Amino acid sequence: FKMTKNQVIGFIGAGSMTEALLRGIVQTGVVEAKNILVVNRENRARVEKLVEVWGVAAVSKEELVEKADILFLAVKPKDVAQVMCQMGPKLKQEQILISVAAGIPTSFLEGFCNEKVQVIRAMPNTSCTVLSSATGISRGSFAGEEALRAAEKLFAAVGIVEIVEEERQNLITGLSGSGPAYVYYMVEALEQAGTKLGLPEESALQLATQTVYGAAKMLMETGEKARDLRAKVSSPGGTTLAGLKAMSEYGFQEAVFAGVQAASIRAKEMGLEFTGMNAVDLPKNSNPLIEQSVKRVVIKVGSSTLNHANGGLCHASLVKLVAEIARLRELGLEIVVVSSGAVAAGMGILGLKTRPKAIKERQAAAAVGQGCLIQRYNEELSRFGLNSAQILLARLDLADKDRYQNARNTLETLLQNGIIPIVNENDTVAIEELCFGDNDKLSAMVAGLVDAQLLVIFSDVDGLYTDNPRVNAQAELISRVTDITTETYELASGKGSQLGTGGMSSKLNAGKIANSFGIGMLILNGSKPEQLKEFLEGTARGTYFFPEQNKLPSRKRWLAWGGISEGTIQVDEGARCAILWEGKSLLPKGVLRVEGTWERGDLVRIVDKKQREIARGLVTLSSTELEKCKGMHTEEVAKIIGIGDRSCEVIHRNYLSITR
Repeated sequence: FKMTKNQVIGFIGAGSMTEALLRGIVQTGVVEAKNILVVNRENRARVEKLVEVWGVAAVSKEELVEKADILFLAVKPKDVAQVMCQMGPKLKQEQILISVAAGIPTSFLEGFCNEKVQVIRAMPNTSCTVLSSATGISRGSFAGEEALRAAEKLFAAVGIVEIVEEERQNLITGLSGSGPAYVYYMVEALEQAGTKLGLPEESALQLATQTVYGAAKMLMETGEKARDLRAKVSSPGGTTLAGLKAMSEYGFQEAVFAGVQAASIRAKEMGLEFTGMNAVDLPKNSNPLIEQSVKRVVIKVGSSTLNHANGGLCHASLVKLVAEIARLRELGLEIVVVSSGAVAAGMGILGLKTRPKAIKERQAAAAVGQGCLIQRYNEELSRFGLNSAQILLARLDLADKDRYQNARNTLETLLQNGIIPIVNENDTVAIEELCFGDNDKLSAMVAGLVDAQLLVIFSDVDGLYTDNPRVNAQAELISRVTDITTETYELASGKGSQLGTGGMSSKLNAGKIANSFGIGMLILNGSKPEQLKEFLEGTARGTYFFPEQNKLPSRKRWLAWGGISEGTIQVDEGARCAILWEGKSLLPKGVLRVEGTWERGDLVRIVDKKQREIARGLVTLSSTELEKCKGMHTEEVAKIIGIGDRSCEVIHRNYLSITR
């Protein structure tokens, strides 16, 4: 299928969405007006207006179905089934059907067709009336790449287009589909605030409208993230920060999230309501927090979950955990377990009451406890007909690229064979300087290693709270975190129980790693492992950390979190901005200081003037060479270190990964 101006486009439905799409398509010349057909027997006056204003042709439904190459189904969700009963059996395999009915799955539409019709599901918003829409499109089972591109071209005539997996369409409906109404609500709120505080109503409305328009324009034209622009316009101790703080205290972001979530859920409900499809026809996880189907889960179990308070394995806790793992396996999920507890189990056997401080004592306890730990896992899993494999990883296993890939291949092979890997750090031989520090970080690394969709950390609390729930009875559980910031870390205090090494801060560190991989992280109470299934169904307590949309590819995952750096490069503010915001390579001109010793091709850290790490990458210059040419322009560097015409970047963008 090739999209041309001579393509015949047919619209079933003549509402505001049809009119907006017509306007964009005709004005941008994607398709000639004479090749656009419209039918809507229930609203003849509107059809006549479209014919008069845009020069399109009004035809019968039968003629439209026969002649159109691309058909837009632009009717209300409640009318979809009736319309498809009439026209679905008549559609041909070479035709493209584009549905803009909220909540209606492509599989439902395909079911009315006798042939394998190419169905595209789209969710534009009403801003397409002014050619500024945001549209999400996805394809059904039989739609080819060219059909998807044809739809993309048509919707690009009225704004921007995002191609997504179909399971995300309800979320797009909740965010951008209903988004204009949220913005109008925001303008209304700003107008009312100004009026209540003494501004004339007309002035307040004008100021509020222009403010929202100008802010949106800045976002579009600068390409910067909203949070970064917000930081730039918020002076310490100034008026903007005072206003933002008040909004935050009143739960502004939580209210917006609740609105998007409610609209997303309603879109899904409409799909069920008007199609009669059962929940089993939808993606497995029905929790609207999670934007993708969960097929592979990494579960991290802490010492406080598996062990008695004074050391030694708690058999009852292990039994509950394994029963939940078995239940998840029955649902078709692949499970990897990152299990703490070897040192704590060894403490019980050795009669120790507190966690050993000396390395040799911890390693001895781990050596004694690891065998006991894996034996208990095997015994309990075998009761459900499941098999496990012990995987002990040292920090160097993930630091070396070849060993990193070997670990990845081994885990993948085990999962493909239905085995449940039980992963732990190789505490018996780990050197303090070359260890993960805690199993929270290890679990995030493993989640990236196996391309999981969800990392679950079982803790001794229900999740992240507004304050320490053990000392403040008024502390409230935070159910969702969209971005792990400095403020998030301020909520985390304490180092955890005496059996473990990590507290809430280490879990936030794990969340930053997992989220950068495009993996969501969930903190649940380890004493209630059954809550994981409940969470996937949308009912359990816990804190969910949203994954980043622009996830790191596998190679850059290793650069950011797998490898061990050989040194540090401190950069000036110009280089910092170029790396973080402009997608640039690091040049010698922006280097302030060189720390450590390395050769070409080694991995190093990049820090800003305040010693905050912002990135990691593979260097093209040794530490000795960089020391000679730091702060210099590119043309000077080539002469000093004699590299001829070869590129003078310190770290090329392709071999650099953001970590801040």
